[in-house]
Amino acid sequence: MRSAGLILRLLAIYLLSASCQWISPKEKCFSESQTVSDAYELAVGRWQLTSIKSGWTGNITQPTEPAELIIDNDHMGVVMQQGKEVMRFNLVLTKVYESIQFTAADRTANLIYLLPPQGNFRSCTDELVFDDTYVDGPALIYQKIK
Repeated sequence: MRSAGLILRLLAIYLLSASCQWISPKEKCFSESQTVSDAYELAVGRWQLTSIKSGWTGNITQPTEPAELIIDNDHMGVVMQQGKEVMRFNLVLTKVYESIQFTAADRTANLIYLLPPQGNFRSCTDELVFDDTYVDGPALIYQKIK
């Protein structure tokens, strides 16, 4: 019985640490010194959903349907599928200790598989990650459309 409890604890520690790892090979794009204003600036543009990481299993899959994310200079975001708007939101970024957190405020739809309501935000010049895996939600990786 004692070994079963130990195994469960070790499994919980593994799952917590796995969900906090970088899911992108471009981890050097994110810097602890990145400011919220830097992150906003990098977020502006057109993005294509390229992969989804499960917060529970850690499995990375491809989206079943293409999705495009557009973020403008006023931090307003629109998610499109098949040329139609499926969700609109206001991107709110805040710095919490060394990480940048996002909230998709004023969402017009609750499509967690396209954009979680909140979580960790990582940005690059060619990649955005909306990561809600710390509460078993998905992490979504969007690539810049050039």
